[in-house]
Amino acid sequence: MLLALQRRMDSALTFNALSYGLVGLLWVAGLVLSLVSIRKESRCGIPLKGLMGLTVAVMGLCTFIALLAAFAKKTEAFEKDHRSRRQSDIRERLAAMSG
Repeated sequence: MLLALQRRMDSALTFNALSYGLVGLLWVAGLVLSLVSIRKESRCGIPLKGLMGLTVAVMGLCTFIALLAAFAKKTEAFEKDHRSRRQSDIRERLAAMSG
């Protein structure tokens, strides 16, 4: 039982770490593309096309990933609460049956 709970916590932590790592990677990629665009504009006078759309898409994807991670965390907390309530209900029923 304890080993299964430990695995569940490890997978939740892994999911959060991967999701936040992906958000950071997306922002770093956006920053690099912005710097490339600035450099191209200073050399040729023409910025990269579609950079604003890419920035909005990255912001939307990061928001989705953050909301998904928060939902997973909330679901895990709900499952823990539900499990503890179910165990306390079982204990109360056993106590009522024996007493």
